[in-house]
Amino acid sequence: MAENEVNVISHLLEVESQATALIDDAQIESNKRITEAKTKADELFYTKYRDIVETLENDFNKKIQGYEAAHNAEIESYKNKISNSEKDVDAFNSFLNKTLFKA
Repeated sequence: MAENEVNVISHLLEVESQATALIDDAQIESNKRITEAKTKADELFYTKYRDIVETLENDFNKKIQGYEAAHNAEIESYKNKISNSEKDVDAFNSFLNKTLFKA
């Protein structure tokens, strides 16, 4: 009877050892899969992130160029308007004399 109990206990210890080995293997495999999934997710995230950033930067640069073009056109229009306006030098000099010398 004692021998049966020893055999049962030995068998249970062997089963426990095998279970521990299975759990360790499962944990290693789980960590491997998690790491692979995280790597893939990070790659996908950064790829999409770069695409979005690139799109936004391109849109931003196009808007800036559009604003610069509109600004330059408005400045040129103003310069042309000033350049093409008639100048009354006598009236200007008279205004300066009245303003500066109050005579």
